[in-house]
Amino acid sequence: MSLDVSGLSAYTDQSSLTMHVAAQVKTKTAALATKVPGVKYKFDLHLLANTPTAQANSGCGFNASGTTAFTARTLTVSKFKYEDNICLRTLENYYTQAMLTKGQDYASASIPQVIMDTIIVTTTAKYETYDWTGTVAGSAKYDGIHTVLNAESIGEANTLTYVGASALTSITKANAISMLDAVYNYISINQPAILDQAGQLVYCVPQSWYAKIVQAYVAANYFSQTGQGNAGAQDMLPYYGDPRLKIMGTVGLEGIEKGYWFNTSNLFLGFDSEGEEAVPKIWFSQDNDTHRYTIKATRGWQVAFTSEVGQFACQNS
Repeated sequence: MSLDVSGLSAYTDQSSLTMHVAAQVKTKTAALATKVPGVKYKFDLHLLANTPTAQANSGCGFNASGTTAFTARTLTVSKFKYEDNICLRTLENYYTQAMLTKGQDYASASIPQVIMDTIIVTTTAKYETYDWTGTVAGSAKYDGIHTVLNAESIGEANTLTYVGASALTSITKANAISMLDAVYNYISINQPAILDQAGQLVYCVPQSWYAKIVQAYVAANYFSQTGQGNAGAQDMLPYYGDPRLKIMGTVGLEGIEKGYWFNTSNLFLGFDSEGEEAVPKIWFSQDNDTHRYTIKATRGWQVAFTSEVGQFACQNS
């Protein structure tokens, strides 16, 4: 006698409560900066610069020379938040019912930990992009690094003087090392002091550029060059001719088609309370019969000395 299973649906085992979450981007740029906590609106970075002037000492007398200047750069933070409703009843008709407590009153129940963990991971991962572009939810913004530097007049390495040929319109495996050489040429000619400053001189590029640099290093047999971590950030490559210059790829610059270099001691991240972007407030709303959460934060970036940073911008960007 044959078996008749036409009245059944094909079986799928949904008993597992293990949740698999898409890979998230690490917030590595923030690890490079000097942290400025307790900023609710604006904070002045007080700058002091001295310009000594040598003079002849062939006779008696005193002649004052040189300049000591006090200036300031204002670090501005903006407030933003993530919030949503979560109706636990939505989970009742699926395998997810196993996450729920018994009974129909969820007022004393908690949002399943795996859901809140995922929300926190995915929202904090967005900062790696926001820390460059400064854009949050379209209209709400804070000053990202690109936002700050794009409004300044800073040095440009993608010119005939430093490239040694026509300006590059895109970065490829074939020209990636030429791009690095142009950046190093600019620094050596115009900003040699930043090579020996405290902190780390970092050249941040779009992640796609970084991939081309790695491929170019392999093709050129630069296998002795290994990535070196810094302050918890993802590994960076040293410039093959001078390890004082490190190269770091970031998704935050994707679509911008620019690379920026700076010393980490020149980069400042302002916020109100450290870690607040990973601490949600959760409550049950009796009026709506749903759980609600909100994650609030403040954030903003500033560069102290714009004369000590620079960019390599593809000419079609």
